[in-house]
Amino acid sequence: MKLLAFVLILSFATIGRAAVPNAEQDLEKLARQNPKLYLPKLCDKVTQEMGEIYAKQLSLATPAGKRALEESQKAWLHFLDADGRLQEAAASGSGAVVYTWERKIYQIRLRSYQLQTPFEQGWPRIKP
Repeated sequence: MKLLAFVLILSFATIGRAAVPNAEQDLEKLARQNPKLYLPKLCDKVTQEMGEIYAKQLSLATPAGKRALEESQKAWLHFLDADGRLQEAAASGSGAVVYTWERKIYQIRLRSYQLQTPFEQGWPRIKP
């Protein structure tokens, strides 16, 4: 009887932990199952990761690079906000909310990639 009670308690404890996903891969899987519930959480996760990348790049940049990076991030945030408002205004149908969240997550991931590029070095010259 004590063993059965222990197994039940352990089962409920495991279920409770599984309900709070932390890893991005877990959130990806859950978002496919219940997008309206988990896409906002995935968005928070990728936003947090982008913030960490931004802070790291800011710490490594020269003073001029910091100003440029801050200006570009500010402009990008304005773009993200405007893009979100546009998507919400144009959205219709049952999948509109999901599409809007997926688009925002895509844009944040794209910005994270951009932030990881050596922006201060500029683009290499293309020889004609």
